[in-house]
Amino acid sequence: MFEVLHPDNLKLRFPLVSAFTTSPWLPLCAFAMYRLVIGIYCLAWMMFVETDEGYKWFLYINHWNFLALSLYFILAGVLSIMFIISPEGQGYQAAGEWGDRWEPYIVGLSDDVREKKSGWTIPIENSLIHDDNHIDRLSFPHKCLWVVFTVATVGSIQSSLVYWCILRENTDVNGYNVTFFIVNSIFVVIELLLSNMPVVPLHIAYAHAFQSTYILSTVVYWASGGTSIEGKDYIYNGMDYSERPAMAVLTAFLSLLLFQPLAQLMCYLLCKLRVCMILKYLYE
Repeated sequence: MFEVLHPDNLKLRFPLVSAFTTSPWLPLCAFAMYRLVIGIYCLAWMMFVETDEGYKWFLYINHWNFLALSLYFILAGVLSIMFIISPEGQGYQAAGEWGDRWEPYIVGLSDDVREKKSGWTIPIENSLIHDDNHIDRLSFPHKCLWVVFTVATVGSIQSSLVYWCILRENTDVNGYNVTFFIVNSIFVVIELLLSNMPVVPLHIAYAHAFQSTYILSTVVYWASGGTSIEGKDYIYNGMDYSERPAMAVLTAFLSLLLFQPLAQLMCYLLCKLRVCMILKYLYE
């Protein structure tokens, strides 16, 4: 059970490129188009909310998370298209609607199911990443996609949790906060259930490094006299280092050590739910 916490799982290595470019439910072309449409939608929203404040747009972590989500979907869509036209992708499609194209390694099926359904002999569940016998077939773009995927999925759910639980002021629910703090998480849930993307618990380190860097930068920005778009000396009401430093420290602590692990756990459980759905609806 604790094999998923093996230190080698921090590495960005995986034996199947198709895990990053395919869906257990959708045809390849439909899956690639879905990813591109979501990515373009996210980019369009960022352009819609663009202000005249220049660099201050980048002061907000929800903007960074939404940007990461946009980049993820666009890069994922492009890599899916590249897979479709590759020899491996052609063979994947020729294997039939489900048939032999199923890679139990992707969905984490048990040994019994694997042997019964596909005849694969590679250990799966407990040696997902760190077994040195497994060949890493990921190219540099796929490794980048995996990092952006982790930052975007964890960051989106985390920012939604922090916003609605701590940071939200007494403002009306509008298109902005619905899109950046609800729709973003809905996109993450859909992607985790529709795709074959692997979720590795220890990859939270990449999201943690990103979020920690952001929080430190807010301290530096405040210390240098920076202001928010509204002209306030804090970016979020829960991170007012001048008037409520204790609250700011608590917000940072809860964000990094409570809500971020909770977000990663939710992503991991959604990945496991995908496995259960595949077993129930595709392997019966």
